[in-house]
Amino acid sequence: MTTEFCAISVAAALLGAVVGLLGLADRLHRRRDVAHARQIELTDAIHREMGAAAAPTVERRRGGRWLVRMMVPLDNPAAVATILRITAQVFAVSATGSALQVVLTPRPPSRAATAGPPESARLRAIQSAMSIGAPAR
Repeated sequence: MTTEFCAISVAAALLGAVVGLLGLADRLHRRRDVAHARQIELTDAIHREMGAAAAPTVERRRGGRWLVRMMVPLDNPAAVATILRITAQVFAVSATGSALQVVLTPRPPSRAATAGPPESARLRAIQSAMSIGAPAR
């Protein structure tokens, strides 16, 4: 009788552990899905008003706080202000703003801005300079 009780107790404990882990996994998946939905909602709102100005990432922190991270053009204060206004609207931030944390990082300069003119344009400029400076025959 004691052996049967021990076997049933172990089986019940294992079943309880499996059910508990499945419940935890389900809760984590729902939490992740809610964060993805908020990220899509914010991205769509920004793109609807400004085009592809920022691509935010959203995650839910402990205590129910939202963390939004995005690269923005810090050299354009009007764009940053618009992005922050849209973010506050999407997350319905109260006057205290305690439910939302926003982390802004500078967007690296575009490749076109740092690279200068394309190679073909530079070659044309060199060739035209050479033809201007060439002696007339």
